[in-house]
Amino acid sequence: MNSRSQSIVNSRSQSIVNSRSQSIVNSRSQSIVNSRSQSIVNSRSQSKVNSRSQCIVNSRSQSIVNSRSQSIVNSRSQSIVNSRSQSIVNSRSQSIVNSRSQSIVNSRSQSRVNSRSQSIVNSRSQSSELQVSVYSEL
Repeated sequence: MNSRSQSIVNSRSQSIVNSRSQSIVNSRSQSIVNSRSQSIVNSRSQSKVNSRSQCIVNSRSQSIVNSRSQSIVNSRSQSIVNSRSQSIVNSRSQSIVNSRSQSIVNSRSQSRVNSRSQSIVNSRSQSSELQVSVYSEL
């Protein structure tokens, strides 16, 4: 009477509340916080509450009054509350933020900016000047 009970057998459960990220690989964990628990497996029990007489012969009985109980058998569970976690396994990563880069490999370059140049190679030149002038005086 007036009991709250929960029984989980051979279950796999996961509960995440208010979490940002979670990564778990091949883990078996169980976490119970602020719990009142009672687990009874294959039991023979007898309970008498404000009784005058009771006769039980060759019986299997269980009585729970005003109890909060939880029974978990062969379960895999995980509970995470208000956690911030990050897990990276066997990762290769590269991150570049606000970068300026220049890479030149095996390059041949020539650059001329605002240049004045003259080049003469293997040239044959001939120059002659003929000047004739006449001066007369009166």
